[in-house]
Amino acid sequence: MDVTIVIINWNSKDFVAQCLKSIYENTANLRFEVMVADNGSFDGCDDLVRKRYPHLTFKQLGRNYGFAKANNLAARGARGRYLLFLNPDTELLTDAITGMARFLDGHTVYHGAGCRLEDSTGNIQLTCARTFPSPIRQLSRLIMLYRLLPKIKAISPVEQVYWDHRDDRDVDCLSGACFMIRRDVFERIGGFDERIFMYADDVDLCYRIWRDGGKIRYLAAQRILHYGAGSTPKKKRNHFGALMQRESNLYFLRKHFGRPNAIAFRWAVGVGSIARMIMSVVLLPMSKVMPRRLRSVQGAFDKYRVLALWSIGLCKARVPR
Repeated sequence: MDVTIVIINWNSKDFVAQCLKSIYENTANLRFEVMVADNGSFDGCDDLVRKRYPHLTFKQLGRNYGFAKANNLAARGARGRYLLFLNPDTELLTDAITGMARFLDGHTVYHGAGCRLEDSTGNIQLTCARTFPSPIRQLSRLIMLYRLLPKIKAISPVEQVYWDHRDDRDVDCLSGACFMIRRDVFERIGGFDERIFMYADDVDLCYRIWRDGGKIRYLAAQRILHYGAGSTPKKKRNHFGALMQRESNLYFLRKHFGRPNAIAFRWAVGVGSIARMIMSVVLLPMSKVMPRRLRSVQGAFDKYRVLALWSIGLCKARVPR
């Protein structure tokens, strides 16, 4: 078996249907299996998979374990030489799975590979290939310093905005929305860190690949449509995504770079969020004549208010169960 494709569903059964359809329509000359697990959402994904694809492996998890642990559970019993972790809200635009597998076949120094992710309008999602988080990158993102100095790598956000992502490169880390790794490497380094609920699980895994002596390759010619946030809770007023991203990155920095880096990251989030709140207040009078713009400014102020509270320990992400 060449590849085991692992898909985690959480209230995303319609996305799963389209994802599976695209896999079978676009994958050729490759021996693969698909393992789908429902992360405790009980949204009917089991019926959909068993009726349309009875040959697939489906696992019903009893509750929402988060992305990292669910993937570890789903991947048990995989037979492929490679594991492909694929988000349900994706659709193959090229024979990307074969392309990634063939690259790893011919380049044993590489332990992981990923591809270009595009949104529904064809724009490249720069998060598909990025670098590791740091306090300065977080601060630059929040106060938008990188927009003034877009070519300065040291202050670029993790998305590496100085690069258009249209050529192949070795990268620090890849998006967990589409990430292929050698199964023996995945098992040797211990899989995903289950203490991370979601978001920085891919960053942590990639860091451990590099520490294990492997390299990671981004393949720009292989393309996948990624809708994004297909499994993220939709109650935006809770700002779950923004909070969970910071909590996960904070854990990653504390784990691999020590407590001082984690403290500096919290400080960067706090300072940057206060700066964005001030910007929102300045823009508020100009937005009152444009209702849509007004709602956007008010939403931004609330988001950064929540992040500022998080930076001093007064707020945290509420994990959906």
